[in-house]
Amino acid sequence: MASIDYSSSTSDSESDTTEASESTDSFSSFDESEDDTENYNDISDEKTYRELSCAFGTNEENLKENVPGNQKLQIKGLTECKEFLRNLSIFIWNSLTKSQRVSLLKDFVESEFFLIDGDSLFITCIWNKTFKKGQNLHFFYLVEQFLHNFNQKEARYVIVFFKDGENMYFDYPELLSLRTALIQHLEHNTQVPIHTEFSSCLSPEWEIFLKESYPYFLIVSDKGITTHQTDYLNILIIHTLHKKINVVLASGQETNILRVFGYQTQSLYTHGEFFEKVCFNKHSHLKETSDIRSTVCSLSCSVVLKTYKNMQDGAETIRKQREDTEEKTLTLQEAVDLCRMLCLSVAFLQILPLSQRAKSRIIHCHWEKKLSPFLRMMKRCEFFILKEIKSTNEWKVDFTFLPDLTDNLLWKNIAYYYEVENCTGLNLEVGDKIMQEYEKMWNTVLSLSQGYDFGGSIPVRRTSQHFLTQTQTSSRAYKHEIPKLGLIPLKSQFVEDYAGDILEDLPFLSSDDPVITSFNQRKEFDERIHWHSNRLLSDDYSIPNNLKCLLKLGKSNADKIIEENIKRKQEEIEKKEQDRWNSMSVSIENEIKENVNNGIKILEHFLRTCNSNSVKFLAEIVGMEACFMSWIDHCLNVEEKPKDMNIAVQLMKRIHIIHEKYSQLMEKKHWKKLAKCLKYLGFDNLSDSLCSQDISKYSVQMGAARFQLSHMGHYLFREERSDPDPRVHHFIPDTWQRELLDVVDNNESAVIVAPTSSGKTYVSYYCMEKILKTSDEALVVYVSPTKALINQVVGTVYSLFNKTKPKGGAICGVFTRDYRHDVMNSQILVTVPQCLEILLLSPHYQKWVKRIRYVIFDEVHCLGGEIGAEIWEHLLVMIRCPFLALSATISNPEYLTKWLASVRRYWQNFETTAENSTSSKNTLKSSKNPKISKTEKLSYRVRLVLYKERYNDLEKYVCSLKDDDFVISHYHPCAALTVNHIEKYGIPLDLGFSPRESIQLYDAMVQIWPEWPRVQDFEPEEFSYFKDKVVITKTDAKKYEEQLKEEIINWIHSDKDKVTKFFENYVINKMGLSSNLHHIASDLFADFVEKLKEIDKLPAIFFSFNIHEIENSAFHVLKNMKFKQNTYQSLDADKEIKKLRRALWKTRRSLRANINNGLNYIIKLTFILSFQTLWKIFHRIRYERNRGKVKALALRGIGFHHGSMAYKERQAVEMLFRQGYIKVMSATGSLALGINMPCKSVVFTEDSVFLDALNFRQMSGRAGRRGEDLIGSIFFYNIPLPKVQRLLKSNVPRLRGQFPLSISLILRLILLVTTADDKDDAKAKALSILQHSMMSFDKPKMKNMLKVYFIFSLQFLFREGYLDQECIPRGFSGLAIHLYYHEPSNFVLVSFLEKGLFHKLCQPMKQKSPKVFSEDVMKTLVLILAHLFGKRYLPSCAKKYKKIFSQSKVILDDLPKDFAIAIEEYNNKIENDFGSFLLLVSKLADMSKEYQLPLSEIDFSGEECRDSELVSHLMPGTENRSAVSPFACLSEIVDKDLFNIEVVNDIMLRTIDVHAENAPFLWLKKYDRDGSRRHLNAYALDFYKHGSMKALIKDNWISLRELCDDEQDDVVLAFGQLHEAYCRKLYKKE
Repeated sequence: MASIDYSSSTSDSESDTTEASESTDSFSSFDESEDDTENYNDISDEKTYRELSCAFGTNEENLKENVPGNQKLQIKGLTECKEFLRNLSIFIWNSLTKSQRVSLLKDFVESEFFLIDGDSLFITCIWNKTFKKGQNLHFFYLVEQFLHNFNQKEARYVIVFFKDGENMYFDYPELLSLRTALIQHLEHNTQVPIHTEFSSCLSPEWEIFLKESYPYFLIVSDKGITTHQTDYLNILIIHTLHKKINVVLASGQETNILRVFGYQTQSLYTHGEFFEKVCFNKHSHLKETSDIRSTVCSLSCSVVLKTYKNMQDGAETIRKQREDTEEKTLTLQEAVDLCRMLCLSVAFLQILPLSQRAKSRIIHCHWEKKLSPFLRMMKRCEFFILKEIKSTNEWKVDFTFLPDLTDNLLWKNIAYYYEVENCTGLNLEVGDKIMQEYEKMWNTVLSLSQGYDFGGSIPVRRTSQHFLTQTQTSSRAYKHEIPKLGLIPLKSQFVEDYAGDILEDLPFLSSDDPVITSFNQRKEFDERIHWHSNRLLSDDYSIPNNLKCLLKLGKSNADKIIEENIKRKQEEIEKKEQDRWNSMSVSIENEIKENVNNGIKILEHFLRTCNSNSVKFLAEIVGMEACFMSWIDHCLNVEEKPKDMNIAVQLMKRIHIIHEKYSQLMEKKHWKKLAKCLKYLGFDNLSDSLCSQDISKYSVQMGAARFQLSHMGHYLFREERSDPDPRVHHFIPDTWQRELLDVVDNNESAVIVAPTSSGKTYVSYYCMEKILKTSDEALVVYVSPTKALINQVVGTVYSLFNKTKPKGGAICGVFTRDYRHDVMNSQILVTVPQCLEILLLSPHYQKWVKRIRYVIFDEVHCLGGEIGAEIWEHLLVMIRCPFLALSATISNPEYLTKWLASVRRYWQNFETTAENSTSSKNTLKSSKNPKISKTEKLSYRVRLVLYKERYNDLEKYVCSLKDDDFVISHYHPCAALTVNHIEKYGIPLDLGFSPRESIQLYDAMVQIWPEWPRVQDFEPEEFSYFKDKVVITKTDAKKYEEQLKEEIINWIHSDKDKVTKFFENYVINKMGLSSNLHHIASDLFADFVEKLKEIDKLPAIFFSFNIHEIENSAFHVLKNMKFKQNTYQSLDADKEIKKLRRALWKTRRSLRANINNGLNYIIKLTFILSFQTLWKIFHRIRYERNRGKVKALALRGIGFHHGSMAYKERQAVEMLFRQGYIKVMSATGSLALGINMPCKSVVFTEDSVFLDALNFRQMSGRAGRRGEDLIGSIFFYNIPLPKVQRLLKSNVPRLRGQFPLSISLILRLILLVTTADDKDDAKAKALSILQHSMMSFDKPKMKNMLKVYFIFSLQFLFREGYLDQECIPRGFSGLAIHLYYHEPSNFVLVSFLEKGLFHKLCQPMKQKSPKVFSEDVMKTLVLILAHLFGKRYLPSCAKKYKKIFSQSKVILDDLPKDFAIAIEEYNNKIENDFGSFLLLVSKLADMSKEYQLPLSEIDFSGEECRDSELVSHLMPGTENRSAVSPFACLSEIVDKDLFNIEVVNDIMLRTIDVHAENAPFLWLKKYDRDGSRRHLNAYALDFYKHGSMKALIKDNWISLRELCDDEQDDVVLAFGQLHEAYCRKLYKKE
């Protein structure tokens, strides 16, 4: 571990605190003074550090002098403990600093179980800036909102409160009481699983819990309220990481509609090593169902008053102290007054609805310091009462309103009334209902205080001593006053068409308002040229209209002649095939008898190359007879040893093929041969002939059905049609595939959901072929999410299609963000979503867009992804042509299809309206546009094509170690299931069983329940679909599987305990699995590869998510191969090689002389890749950085693949793997999506936060591709069993809408509408995006909210000068659109340019050409750009950890002052505009839900109290609070607070579904909930300074120009010089 400068860590921590205190409002502390204005840090600094000094012996020298000798050992122990905590803190800071910001909830969230540390949740909500001490209900609202964000996203989690955590709060009784109330509220009022039985994270029970559940991660805070608690949390963190469970920081979490993001620290080997090495080497008056509020209040007041009375009676010094000191203590009568007012405030809580309480007036007072001891005592009593209520079953109370025990501000308000206003003559009626509840509560206090006279309930206040001290200023400063809500009127028909229905209800400014008259006219933006260089946007070839393409697709005359020749020469072909078989049959038959596997391979190769069915039939008969004789010989010689079932499998396979494919060619003698084989195998029920001889010793000892399911599952015949489809020449399509062909032929759209490797992609190429045949100008667009898939699709297109094009034309074009080729002049464009969106939204490419006849969306489930999902949505709603949407992982395809159908109806209505209104005009246009034949008339139907069956079975295996050898155990899918999961989610739709797994399931069920009534129905030999069948098909086996699943569900309904026993005691225990590789996994990786080779499971892809581990694994295998070669290579190896080469040469020469192709199959079996082809592939990467690595590994059949590789390197590795040269491929998720990489096996080599069920499904789909393998194998190597279970049992994700709009997108839509060549088409596209988002589908209120957001965006664009009043783009619109992907940095960059800040900065050292800029200018430019683009925030704890020796600075410096001021001005305008927007959309909130807690749904609405003058006085509603959450109002939040972007997410009305991230706000300084600052990573500036990629990886934890029209402008030149400097550093050799 690097040496650490600990002193600097301390100073940094102090500076962080200072920053936080400057930027955040003060937090009301829970210390002894109860002073509302004191900062939170007062809790944890002075007192806690004083306690630590005592506990850990800070003044060690003084202690050594003063203590006796026998105490020195104790001091030494305390010193060591202190040192341990110090080292632990440094180690934790080091680990957490490297945290990655990730999406915590993946698409399969219901499968990813995780933990939340309850105390971390508690202190995170306590630190919330909007929370005010004592406002319990608001606190519980914040907690439930935090958890509700997870629940909305269907997350599965458990909250854990450790018993030892309670000890951290004993000095803070209010926190102690609040924590106890929180636990009980979550237990009684919510469905959240709460665990409080664990004493600490070191308890054995906790260890067992972690082992059994293996959570996805633990959410925990890295900072406690006290230093003691921070140390406690550090121990929890290191223990969690030691247990190979990832940690997510509670601070720094952000959320949007679909995702929750946080900082995740992955468990590493070093965590376990540190943990093991350093850490641990060593009563009757209460009525039933009474309200919890009145119960706790009455008991607390009674107990505390009796205790206080006894204390005063027993201590005469108290009276003396009262007389002799200025600071007087509280008298008993004053304490009674305080309790009466508390009871009255609780009565208010019971009667008043939240809507009325939210109107509470704001007073700036806090409790007198002398009340502190009594208030602390009150909270301690409250804590013990809550604990007693929980532990005592006799107290039956209603826990519903536990979150609302007290309201501190309401208590103060009542005290202020009686203390100030009532004394001056104001006498208000309390009201009958409130008074009744109050008297009832006070009478309970008196009855519980028998023997003590505390007086009656009236008057409430009997003493005159002041309880409150008034503060001079408000506790919260507002940056903005609520502005005048007036919109600037914009004159645009497009705006009127979209949002005209809500514009009537919005306020507008008058035309002579200064805001409008002060607007500066700017030059209109012309999108026909690049904004930075005056170059034309299109530099592609245009398709010449006067040239016609010559097709080479379809049936030419030559094709027809060939067909006729084939028919005439059919008899000759039959004869040749017969001669070829006659020459080979004897050798094949002998080979089968000697070695069944090799002989069958040769036979099957012949069958694949044979063109005669009759000859194939004869070959199968010979193969069957040879297998039969081999089985007879084997059974005679096997004696007592187990029989080799593989021979019987091959024999039965031949019987299957002959029976199913060639039954029409069979004669009676052939049927007798089949019957004889079946008889000898022991399948008497299938044999049609009798045999008198004793053949029992040849039997397989099981029935025919069981044998076929157990041993021949992957050979069972699939449901394949035998009738060819004239549209397809290469294979016979299945029924569902023919439906896809019908979709394309009818020009319809379709959502296609089918398993990986099922063959759904073929329809894409059929669609391309159809377009190429029928038109010379029509266009197909193929949209793919990854470059790897694009490369493969392009290669396939070029290999399939050939068409003569004119000069400048092309069949296929490519458009990605870093590469474009033949975009405008191709007929098939393969692209990524972002680039297609650019083309569709371009105003001047509409003619090109109208050429599109089909769009194919591959992997359309990316519609629900984290990044770029909204772009997929935009494309789906903008395209006017039919589409194909393909995916394997969508659980709600019906909803998706319904939404897309509504979009297609929109376009149908648009086309109909346009045709009816301007039919003559459209006729003229159609003559100029590409012609569409009548048969190609557009259809607006959207079909849903579902296919659930995977062609190949997937079997799973778990790897473990036993006696220094690998044990590979089959993992039955049922081992992943539980009764609870099936009851809640059902059996996952894609959790399939192989035929042998179905038999295993049946046997297990019989063993668990021998008396099972339906046992005979499911006996394989008696099952209706199997009985007396010679050949069982895959469909029959699937029926068996489905009925077994139904029977399991029936078992659950009838006897749940039996099924629980079945899952827990049989399936799991029988497997006896344990993945015990752990820390030695990487060392044994090469041996594991050898193991897979032994069992014939190569080629395989080994998936990991660590790039460096990917390469290391590949080189581990290479090193192991070289070692074994050097170890076992004989001394005469060279001579043997020469001898083999000569023998091979002689064989080839003899083959040439042999009969036509005689035994050429032998060479073909061993031949993989020619030397010339291999050399060509290596030649392509001769200039790439990793060429040496790739070549060295590939020559040994090894490869690696990840996204950081160069394009040509990845392409070379993919080609080598597909052609069979590479057998071992280590890869990241770069090979997960769709790309065709056929392999036998997929191996998951390590656990990771990115190994979620979506990635698992995509990656595992690579195994056993159709046409390559009959079965695929999945291996879990070093993956914990609980993780394996969750991966298997999770359901596929549901697609939900994204927030569809951004200000940059709206600017792009305005540009499209105003400058397009075809205005109607442009407006229709823009409206389709605005009106048909998935998020607002069937949600009218959501649609209205989006309309208001649209208006807000237009106002922003107008005020910033991007639009004029006619909504015409002006000024720097082009620059903002060009950088749309980087919103809001694009708008901030424009503001810098407008203010001339860059021109002020970029002053050259000399004015004469060439202009050169100083290094300081370059560094400052990098600093500014690093604050705008490519931002990476570090965890807030990063500044605590500093390396003494580091090339990088790591933490980015603040912006120069003038740039920071410009951002502050920009942000102030954004806050002002966004706050106004929130005020407007607040009317769309569902207020019935706003008065409910988000998680428990406890309702605090009700009828307002009208009969109380005091209520009307205390809650006048004079402050504006209509647009903020009523729960937040309890902490004195008002509408003005909406103009502070930092607190918006916590205080806004939650049902309007808007987040602060929807505002283009650029954070100048970002803070966590606890006020700690999150700094930016300085990787860009550090790299510019030292130019070392290695330093970025080590120190920064980073894995791997244009500004204005004048090209000679100083700013452009400065950025150009900066670009050149980066290129030199980036591409230099290290």
